[in-house]
Amino acid sequence: KFLMDVVAVQATAICDLHVTLPDAKHATELLRRAALGGDVALGGSRRVTKQEMDRLLREAGPYTCHPGGSASNVLRAAARFGATTRLVGARGDDANGELYAKSLRDAGICTEHLLVKVRDASGAELSTAACCVISHNNERSMRTMFADTARLEVSELREDLFKSCKYLFVSSYACYFEGMLAKLVDVGTGVGCRIFLDLGSFEIVNAYSDLIDLIFGKVDICVCNEDEAAAFSRLHAGVQDPDGAYDEAARWMLGHGVKVAVVVTLGERGCILYERNGDQDAFVKTLHAAVDPEVFFDSTGAGDAFCGGMLFALSKGRDLNAAVRIANVAGAAAVKSLGADLDDESLEWFRRKIGAIA
Repeated sequence: KFLMDVVAVQATAICDLHVTLPDAKHATELLRRAALGGDVALGGSRRVTKQEMDRLLREAGPYTCHPGGSASNVLRAAARFGATTRLVGARGDDANGELYAKSLRDAGICTEHLLVKVRDASGAELSTAACCVISHNNERSMRTMFADTARLEVSELREDLFKSCKYLFVSSYACYFEGMLAKLVDVGTGVGCRIFLDLGSFEIVNAYSDLIDLIFGKVDICVCNEDEAAAFSRLHAGVQDPDGAYDEAARWMLGHGVKVAVVVTLGERGCILYERNGDQDAFVKTLHAAVDPEVFFDSTGAGDAFCGGMLFALSKGRDLNAAVRIANVAGAAAVKSLGADLDDESLEWFRRKIGAIA
C-alpha cells in the first residue's frame, strides 16, 4: 500500500533571492560589477562563495526572498495540485530555514524528516543555503552559495524514508554532493519507488554526465529542457544541430535503460514526449503544444512546476500523454506569479484548465 504519492530529497534547504532586471545587458553589468571571477555568462546555474554572494547582493540592490530548491519546488507544486508528498533534507536554524520549512508545511508537505542542523562537527555554525535568481528577458541566471550550510549526509539516506512512496523525484543537482545521486536512486529502487529524474541544468550535464549515465538503468522517466538535451547530445552523440539533439538525447537515454519515457521541455513551444516502444532505443514521439498562460510575470520555477504537475497526474493514475498535457498547464500556471510557489489565483487557473483534459 502506498502512503505517499511523491517523495524527494533536498539535501540542503535553500532560499531564492530574486533580483528582477529589465534586460540581459543590465544582468551582465550586475555580474561584472560583482566581480565574480570574470564569470559574466548569463543563464544556467553556477556556484559562488559567500564573499561573492555578499558582493552580488550589495550590487543588486533590492531583492525578495522566497523558499527555493528544485526538489522543494517540485514537491510544493505537486502538493498544491493534490498529491501527497514528503520532503527529506536538512536546514539551518535561522530565519531563512524557518521561512523554508513554513512554506513546505503551508503547502501540505510532510516535513517530519526535514532535519534542523545548528553546528557542524567542528562546532562551526551552519546556515540555510541561498541562491540569487537574476531574472531578465523572461530568462534566469542563478548563482548559488552552499558555504557553511546545513546538509543531509549520504549516510542519513535510510530505506524507511522512502518506503510506501509511489514516485521518488530525483534532481541531478544531487551531483553537487558526493555519492548522493547514486545512493538516492539505489535506496529508492530498493524499496519499490518509481524514479522520476530531472537533469537540472546544462552545466550539471556538462560537469557530471559520467555520474548521471550510471543511473539511467534505474530511471523510469527522465525530464530535461532543450539546453540540457542539446548538451547531452553533444557529449554522447556528437550532435551539434539543436533540431536533431532532442531525438538523439532521448534515443541514447532509452537505449541505456530509461524504462518508460523521456520528456524534453521546449518552453513556449511545449514539450516532446518520447515513449519507449520495445526493448531497444525505439520510441513513439509526440509533440504537446504549450498552454498560453494569458499573463506572464516570472519564469522562475516553471520547469519545477512542470515536473510537479506531471508527478501529480501520474500518481493519480493518468496516462503519460494526459500527464504531459497537465504538466504543460502546470508550467504555464507557474509563470503567472513571482517565484517558484503558485499563488491561489494561479492554482485556481490550473484546476480550471485541467478539467478538460481526458
